[in-house]
Amino acid sequence: DHASYWPNSYTCFAQASLCQKGDYVYMLGTLPGRYPNVQLGWAETKRTFYAARAAATSDISDPQSWEYWSGTEWVANEDDVRIMGSLTAGTWAEPCVVYNPKFDRFMMIYRSFEGGLVFKDADKIEGPWSGTKILVTDEEFGQCYAASVLKVDENGDLYIVASQL
Repeated sequence: DHASYWPNSYTCFAQASLCQKGDYVYMLGTLPGRYPNVQLGWAETKRTFYAARAAATSDISDPQSWEYWSGTEWVANEDDVRIMGSLTAGTWAEPCVVYNPKFDRFMMIYRSFEGGLVFKDADKIEGPWSGTKILVTDEEFGQCYAASVLKVDENGDLYIVASQL
């Protein structure tokens, strides 16, 4: 059990999603809970994503296998992770990241409390990320959240499952 050796895993990567591109497994994560969350003492209206990577051949359950994006470079210590301003996405929760080989792009899907499931895309996990694009609005399908990509087919189409309020 590596959890006891990963002291900050409950912070930057409490909500996390993993995907693989080439020789690396990438992790996109964020702090626990949802914003705003007065029960946890967080009243901010914006959240930040953090990025990490590990060699695909490594033991990804071992914290020593990971590097973290500092905002300018990959570093070995999670304590050096910096806020990734280009990934600040407004009030949201439950990120999902996938690599789409058809378009050679990373895609980040999440619940935006401004109106539904949305996504951003980038050619590198560390960004820069595109503007927000709407997948589905609350008016179309109710309040969807916790999206997961089941697969990306050969045409680049995503098959997504999500919870609904």
